[in-house]
Amino acid sequence: MRGVATHRATQRATGEAGFTLIEALVVLAVVGLLSALAFPAVDRARTAIMARAARAEQTRILLAARANALRYDRPFVLEAMPRGAGVSVAPEAAPGQAGDRASAPAAAGVLQSAAITSIEITPRRIVFYPDGSSSGGSIRLTTADGATMTFLIDRDLGSVSEAVRPRA
Repeated sequence: MRGVATHRATQRATGEAGFTLIEALVVLAVVGLLSALAFPAVDRARTAIMARAARAEQTRILLAARANALRYDRPFVLEAMPRGAGVSVAPEAAPGQAGDRASAPAAAGVLQSAAITSIEITPRRIVFYPDGSSSGGSIRLTTADGATMTFLIDRDLGSVSEAVRPRA
């Protein structure tokens, strides 16, 4: 017993005291367990934030398309990008005026988000007219976590409303 006490006193005096291998492994196991519990929650929160941002951006793009149609006195078209990867808004070329786009912006907006897995536009394209009306239709976004968001565009007023449906 006396030899153990002398050895510990020598360790303290020379600064060799530290963690044992078992203590270090226990700490690593606890850190690993806590991170395994926390990372899925962080990933779900990140996906929800990205979906919320995509919803706000879609609303902004729809309102900008309507506002640009009123401002530039020409129709603006909302169409799905190839493979449902996003939506884009651009002025509609009038017959015989294909080259006259200097008075209107090239595009009112483009929506592409990693949080959105699919975009369905019914009908295939929605036109916002200079009198404030539209061709009407709906846009359905499906997020990475399975939630769907549906935007309804009124034919007479061109107004945009949102119907959020919880995941089934």
